[in-house]
Amino acid sequence: MTLQSFRTRIEQLLSELDRSPANPRRLADSRVAAEAYGQGFAAATELHASYGRVRARLEALSRTFGDTIESMGIAIQIADRGYADVDEDLRRRFAELQRRAREQYAQGLPVAPAKGTETVATGGFS
Repeated sequence: MTLQSFRTRIEQLLSELDRSPANPRRLADSRVAAEAYGQGFAAATELHASYGRVRARLEALSRTFGDTIESMGIAIQIADRGYADVDEDLRRRFAELQRRAREQYAQGLPVAPAKGTETVATGGFS
């Protein structure tokens, strides 16, 4: 596979993501009202809160996925033509995507444990 064909595939993936239900804007627009879970009991309130947390994570994941694919497409152009020969707008966009990735990382997203330090998930039981 050439860099150009890889870039074309990346652009196709971005286009598919944009049209899909996983598009972050579409995810943000389709919310479930708290009343849909029922009223007057704590479990409904907790379920709605959990739904909100999961939804926020899915929106962030979708944005991160799109940003990653877009970054790869720009990186391919840089690798193919050289940094100096890529448009200034593209270099700025690449820098913006890198900044957002660093911010997300700094927010404490889980990092894989070092080799040999993995722990067994116990589900809260010892």
